[in-house]
Amino acid sequence: MLVVMTVTLTAVLAALSLLFLGLESWRPAIRGQKHLRRGWRTDVIYWFIVSTIGKWFARAIVLLGIALLGILATQSLDRDAIKAWAMRDTPLQRQPWALQAFEILVLTDFVGYWSHRMFHAWPPAWRFHAIHHSSTEVDWLSAVRLHPINDAVSNVLTAAAFVLVGFDAKTLAFAVPFFTLYAIALHANLDWSVGPLRYVVASPVYHRWHHTTEEEGLDKNFAGLFPAYDLIFGTAYLPKGQQPRKFGISGEPVPDSFWGQLIYPFRPAARATLAPPPSE
Repeated sequence: MLVVMTVTLTAVLAALSLLFLGLESWRPAIRGQKHLRRGWRTDVIYWFIVSTIGKWFARAIVLLGIALLGILATQSLDRDAIKAWAMRDTPLQRQPWALQAFEILVLTDFVGYWSHRMFHAWPPAWRFHAIHHSSTEVDWLSAVRLHPINDAVSNVLTAAAFVLVGFDAKTLAFAVPFFTLYAIALHANLDWSVGPLRYVVASPVYHRWHHTTEEEGLDKNFAGLFPAYDLIFGTAYLPKGQQPRKFGISGEPVPDSFWGQLIYPFRPAARATLAPPPSE
């Protein structure tokens, strides 16, 4: 199974590399940025680790979270009762599939918006999320630089929302790959802002402002798909005709290596100096 997954991931990585090599060469947000920029090897490791071991870890945390919700909901430790609650039939699940798919996207992005803000505002969470923001040159591959604990927490919060609202938790099998691929596109070194739809769907320009260290872009553009959430809650920033130029984090630099980044949030130095960017 692991061999098949590795071969599949290698093929997908090769296909995406060719696709974005062409796109980022054609319409770059920052001209002259190297495709094999600093940290690309680390991000390739993330591609394989987060997509395999990381997902198994996240799945285990999700199942544990759903089980705990089931215990609270049923007031029982009976496995069958918990399973029946988690898989209960609800009116939402009897809707047309297309409507469910849209609602799932809306709910996933809503939960993602607030969990994303939590990762920025709460120092213990920011130490893990800062790994994702540590890239000083943002491109499609930097999207996968995500600490496994960051990934697991995001997934368990989304799964909990699905189950509580009444969607089948299995619908995560649709939502997670969609948002993963969309996030890869959002991080690409592209100057696309989708024109008149700029506040309807998130674009590469929109999300690259989220990664900037320039003051005007700090704590902005948390939504991963629908900018409406940023507009409603006052965190949208997308000036016409402007592009962010500086990326990364403030405070102590994050190590370049995969293993260094994996353990960095637990180091005393990180706890002492790695603070979230200031909120306005």
